[in-house]
Amino acid sequence: METVSSHDADEVPNRDALFLAATKAAEAGDPVAMLEALYQTGILDGIPRYIAAHWSDFDFADASIFVAAATDDFFSKVRSGHKIRNVSAYLFKVALNKASDEYEEKSKRVPLEEVGDIPDRRSTPAAPPLPREVLKKKALQLARQFLNELGQENVQKVMAIYFDAIDKGIGDIATADVAELLGLTEEAVRQCRSRGWRRLRRVAKEHGVNLEQALTDLQTTEEYDNDNE
Repeated sequence: METVSSHDADEVPNRDALFLAATKAAEAGDPVAMLEALYQTGILDGIPRYIAAHWSDFDFADASIFVAAATDDFFSKVRSGHKIRNVSAYLFKVALNKASDEYEEKSKRVPLEEVGDIPDRRSTPAAPPLPREVLKKKALQLARQFLNELGQENVQKVMAIYFDAIDKGIGDIATADVAELLGLTEEAVRQCRSRGWRRLRRVAKEHGVNLEQALTDLQTTEEYDNDNE
């Protein structure tokens, strides 16, 4: 397979075909061909950029480690016979979970120079951090409360569908399915979704609520793809 430069966008093969090629390579036990196909989709650079842009605790190099772990996981799952319908969604979710796990671990570690500032645990016991799924559920509840403040009716309808999908554990709902359900074009759905996530962040801040980390975990891969088009 000939490597295509990220600058030659017009020459890049169809992304679906590349994801299929990556899956076939993983099934055949060929990690080099798998990585080459994934590289050509742009996702191995795109996901780290997304994480670094939305997560102040990690830079591009940190995020690249999470993506590397996600590709290893993808290879192992496919090699063992596991069927993965949406490769980009899978890699994105696994990389985000790796980032969340690392963030939780970092929050438990205190630099040596800060030890003197730690209060006596016997008098002020620290509350354990909430599990990621609990935080995600709370963020979704708040997001639903802000739904009617997201502007246009179509934006609200599109976001409501994604909130329902997230609530039901559906992480890779297709743009085409949402478009068909609402009688909109796929481009209209992408625009409404992008505006919805941006407005949700702004509305949350206006209410004094910081949903940044939780919203990053809630967002679907298709929103990530749209942000990087």
